[in-house]
Amino acid sequence: MEEPEIALPPHTQRRIANYLLSGATQCFVTSHSPYVIERFQPEQVHILRRDEEANLTANKLTIGTTLKGKTYRKYARRGLAEAMLGRGVIVCEGLTEKDIVLAAAEKMEDANPDDCYPIDLSGVSVISVDGDGALPEFGAFFMALQITAYALYDRKVRTLAEQQKLNDSFDYPCETAYAGSESMLVEEVPPIRLLELLTELRDSGQKPHLIFPSATPSDDEVKTLARSVLEKDKGSGYAGRLIELCQPHELPPTVTGFLNAVYQNFRRPEPVPSIDPPEPGEVVMPFDTNSSAPEVEREEIS
Repeated sequence: MEEPEIALPPHTQRRIANYLLSGATQCFVTSHSPYVIERFQPEQVHILRRDEEANLTANKLTIGTTLKGKTYRKYARRGLAEAMLGRGVIVCEGLTEKDIVLAAAEKMEDANPDDCYPIDLSGVSVISVDGDGALPEFGAFFMALQITAYALYDRKVRTLAEQQKLNDSFDYPCETAYAGSESMLVEEVPPIRLLELLTELRDSGQKPHLIFPSATPSDDEVKTLARSVLEKDKGSGYAGRLIELCQPHELPPTVTGFLNAVYQNFRRPEPVPSIDPPEPGEVVMPFDTNSSAPEVEREEIS
């Protein structure tokens, strides 16, 4: 069965997968749908890919040796199914980092489409996990599938073994210089954008009790207030909204530097060479007439 998800809602996709698993002696299913993929056991799933020479390969999921079974089940629909079918993946420590990366990528791609080919079109997914402790198993899982793996995570005190494990689990691990993404935003985003976000939150009614220390707060006062709001409402989407308020040159250098490494590895593909149309009266042969093509017997039909 090819692509059972076409024109079908999620619950119907699950019903089809359940029927195939329970009512068929043998079945082969090709799918991009997480609702279909999650119904099969990991050992039943193969990732099919073609290389530049059109050679087809199949990679089995390595559950247990790289990613725990319960972790796979938890994230199968949330991000793994998408990332497994791509060419690259950015694994963020948390939801806030994911929001920042996605918002910054959109800004960079709109501002510089020649050098920043959209990560979506490149087949690069962005997923978040529950803290930096989960990063190594996800990285090892994707690398086993030959998917280029990037990681973005906060600075903290780690043993040499922990740091080495992160380095071994990702093609491109990136530890920021900050203990939290909120600190990175406060220090690397211009204060005028921080104030703009705070004003927007207050005036929109989302933060009606937000009180500014003065009519024209200083940069330090704005940073302190912004850090408090971002940390208190972590995962609320405020970090992504702050990035959306920034001009391209105002984006956090930590994030743009990280994303530039992704864009360098996933460049805009070369255009497909065009074939000039035949001149009027020109005969185009389907094969080289000078080659020794075998004679084909023709049977006349009356």
